[in-house]
Amino acid sequence: MKIISQHRWSKEDHIIALYLYRFGMESLGDPVKLLSLLEIPVSSMTMKFANLVSAIYGKDVGKFGTSELDKEVVKEYLNLPQEDYRKQVFDIIYKKME
Repeated sequence: MKIISQHRWSKEDHIIALYLYRFGMESLGDPVKLLSLLEIPVSSMTMKFANLVSAIYGKDVGKFGTSELDKEVVKEYLNLPQEDYRKQVFDIIYKKME
């Protein structure tokens, strides 16, 4: 397994993170394998969850606060139905695998 020290978050990564936060870490299969495939350290995903919670509820709970991209993704995807959201997430994952 490749060890990743830092992760630069793309909009696609934010979309996946919000999906995992909303529907559970195992909603897309084995979370450790998924994060490894996406080259996202578990610790980075944990911090991203805190930042997304901040964006959803308007309170800073994340270590580095909420980014504009966090807020944008929450606004765009928070209320998307799970089936539609899941399809978009799988499209992103498949694209990253190419």
